[in-house]
Amino acid sequence: MMRRVLNTGINKMSLNCQWKQPDAFALSCGVLTDWLLHTGSLTERLKSHCRQFVVTVLQESAVTITPDEQKCLELQQPEAIRRDVILTGDGVPWVYASSLMSPALYHLQSKGLSTLGNQPLGAVIFNDPQFIRQPFELAIVPSNENIPSLQGDFPHELWARRSVFRFEQHHMMVTECFLPQSPAYIHYGV
Repeated sequence: MMRRVLNTGINKMSLNCQWKQPDAFALSCGVLTDWLLHTGSLTERLKSHCRQFVVTVLQESAVTITPDEQKCLELQQPEAIRRDVILTGDGVPWVYASSLMSPALYHLQSKGLSTLGNQPLGAVIFNDPQFIRQPFELAIVPSNENIPSLQGDFPHELWARRSVFRFEQHHMMVTECFLPQSPAYIHYGV
């Protein structure tokens, strides 16, 4: 059963970015680079930087996806399940994340993806060795992007990353946009 948890007026998180391989960027900040290319659980890493960690589900619904997303997910049809969330540490929004997956994977009872609610997705995919992460793509988020919980001008450029997780014949794409007050930007010109 799909539901909208919070109506924010958005219907997608297809960041209008130019996704590139990490080596296409001249990343000069070691802290930021480490956050962008960290292959472990982002949830666990964020939790280690706060006392209270909250996942707020913005939407979870069937959507029509872009040709690029369809290609990444290796889907025959342009339909997928999208789950958009804000990851918050100590009351501060740190990451805007979106997961896209085939309806078949979403409804796979043994994985519990359709019943996550406000539980982090990382609790499923990083505790199951059958989910294999593919290489990251990175992007600088354009300043005109409509990102929930972010109003006004960005105090510095925002970065996003995405990667595909494979589980058997299924694919899931996870996109994460690091919001201005994210710990990823410590020592990054702020």
